[in-house]
Amino acid sequence: MSDPTSDEDFVFADDSIDAPPEARLKPWPVLVVDDDASVHSITSLVLGDVQFQGRGLELIAAFSGAEAAQILRKRHDIAVILLDVVMEREDAGLRLAREIREDIGNRAVRIILRTGEPGQAPERRVILDFDINDYKSKADLTSQQLFTATVSALRSYADIVTLDESRRFLACLVQGAPRLFAEHDQDRFAQAALAQISDLIGPQHHSALLSQAPQDGQWHCLAGTLASETLASPAKAIAPFVGAMAQAITRPDLILRPIHTTRSQSACLIIQPSFPLSTDTCDLLDIFCSTLGVGLDNISLHHALLAEQAALERRVAERTGELAQANAALRASQAVMDEELRAAGTLQQAILPATFPAHPRVAGAALMRPARAIGGDFYDVVVLDRDRIALVIADVSGKGPQAALFMMLVRTILQDVLAARAPGAAPSDLIAEINRRLVARNPLSLFVTMLFAIIDAGTGRLRFCSAGHGMPLIRRADGQVDRPALQPSLMLGLIENADFTTHDVPFGPQDTLVLCTDGVLEAENSQGEPFGADRLTLSCSSAAGPSAQSLLTTIIADVDRFARDTVPSDDITCLVATLQH
Repeated sequence: MSDPTSDEDFVFADDSIDAPPEARLKPWPVLVVDDDASVHSITSLVLGDVQFQGRGLELIAAFSGAEAAQILRKRHDIAVILLDVVMEREDAGLRLAREIREDIGNRAVRIILRTGEPGQAPERRVILDFDINDYKSKADLTSQQLFTATVSALRSYADIVTLDESRRFLACLVQGAPRLFAEHDQDRFAQAALAQISDLIGPQHHSALLSQAPQDGQWHCLAGTLASETLASPAKAIAPFVGAMAQAITRPDLILRPIHTTRSQSACLIIQPSFPLSTDTCDLLDIFCSTLGVGLDNISLHHALLAEQAALERRVAERTGELAQANAALRASQAVMDEELRAAGTLQQAILPATFPAHPRVAGAALMRPARAIGGDFYDVVVLDRDRIALVIADVSGKGPQAALFMMLVRTILQDVLAARAPGAAPSDLIAEINRRLVARNPLSLFVTMLFAIIDAGTGRLRFCSAGHGMPLIRRADGQVDRPALQPSLMLGLIENADFTTHDVPFGPQDTLVLCTDGVLEAENSQGEPFGADRLTLSCSSAAGPSAQSLLTTIIADVDRFARDTVPSDDITCLVATLQH
């Protein structure tokens, strides 16, 4: 057998290759599409013993593009496709690649194009025109190269599946929250919670939600699908874990999560999965358990309120003189409780300012439009005093759930720093403090770009600090547009003691500040051209009048008109503020 690491061991040469050992259970499905039977044989020999993440490969054979399309329409778990170009047609492989992405709609499967006739499909044109992940010439493809390409594709596919699962998990949380928090009965709440867990991790598992009565310390099963003996004697079932109730337990066959509440009630979630849960899924379960604690607190508060109401009604019959005072206390308690229930019933609240805050000298408008269901951009506007107003715009690295959660952390830190600011603090000082706190709470080493600006109507100055963010645009009262030719400081979240610089420029009456994130400048049209700084400058200068709202409307309309044929790849956020006379 030839050495699989040798550059001379070409996969489609005539060398004899020993058969690999039998694949393990739950293999990765790999579809081999080629009209040459010998290619299937050699591919099977080379990849037959490949193991990735403890799983072997299931090699599925198709001898034409049409046959492969039929398989792909029936099976949605194919991880990698080794695809020949020339089969029943000279471009059969390319047609299949387009059909997979556009007609079948499978964006997750990784496609490795293999061809024995590179001239039929030049590599550069194919990579640009088709959504494929690798391109190999059979004449130059070695065993090691095929192994490397396949494992790299499997790794990419596994990452895509993990991200999709995280997005699905968070979507289930958001969609199920109103139904879950509408329950005021513990048992029905527990049943709804376990039903949502089934939606999150699939129905092939057993679970139970247990609660410890504060009166006698006994454990009770609120709802569950565990074995009957466990449900009949929850105290016995949980006894081995009582000593570890302050921390989570994660095993392949058991997930135990303590549920923390604020009303002296102990609870825990037990899951017996049918397969080991990923680390990401366990992390998301932790988030879900924190919401269960809030829900149990709300139920406890609700019942406490009902008990108080009953006591008041009994007292009314005995003490008619206290009726007015008792009813007033009850209405006040009911109002507080209703507000808490409404807040708990909507987990995802708007964290951005709904309107531009009223200020005697500055008027403004803002918009944040996420590219996906949730975004990583945010802005904030804080009135500092009669003359000064702070404006912040930021863009978190990455997309999707990870960026959205990190964005909430950044905004929380921003609010804390603004609340504790010293009078007259420079934007660079505030940015430095935000960065210091963010580095200390950034386990994933994410980063965020931020521009922090202060408009001082009293001095007619604009002071700002850019932490890795693009420079602001200033539309002057005469319609001219300036962009300061300055270099931004380092983005936030990476280096604890990074240096930041405050810039100071004139800002007079009818001058307008324009802050945007990359989603505006990088919005692309159907030819892949970005909107860019020049078009943004033209939009600012062509807007009718100095109104902040009209300028914002013009910018967004121009971006939408430019990119109308393309799907946005980034959040679009814009903040505009005008200094009044």
